[in-house]
Parts: sequence; C-alpha cells; structure tokens
Amino acid sequence: GRESEERLSRSEFESELRKLAARSWKLAGKEFNPRGLIARYTFVSPEGERAGVKLTDVWLREAHVRKADGGWRIKREIWRIYESVPEWGTRR
Repeated sequence: GRESEERLSRSEFESELRKLAARSWKLAGKEFNPRGLIARYTFVSPEGERAGVKLTDVWLREAHVRKADGGWRIKREIWRIYESVPEWGTRR
C-alpha cells in the first residue's frame, strides 16, 4: 500500500493527543485478568472523500493497566493509527 512510517517527537505526539482528548473516544471493550485491566478505545474522524468513497481516520488505543502504589498505572500502551481508511473498513 501507500503506508509510510512517520516519527513524531514526544511534544508533537502529546499535542496531537490533547487535540483528540477534546473529541470523544469510545470504549471498544475491556477485559479483566489477574494482573489488571486491558481497555480498548477507538476514535474515528471523518477525513473526506476520494473517488466517491468516504474516508475516515481511525485511532485504536489499547491500555494495559495495573494496580500499583494505591492507584492505577498504565504499564503498556499499544497504538494503531490508520489514516484515510474507506468508511466500510471501520465497521465490524
């Protein structure tokens, strides 16, 4: 495909996350295990249209959270970012 790797500095990535935080993320699922909690979130944003096909940007976040020091801490995060995906590709 036309995929390419793009590197962001920490401040650029944090800036993008702040913009997204103002919009609504949806909880896609959660599962409990003996170590803690895994939560999955999705964010879908209309991108436009190309050749009559509606396109969207899709962000997926999976957070692995564990109890530590009297609170909860994110131990691992997995991010997947897909840009200009045909709208039908976001439904399952």
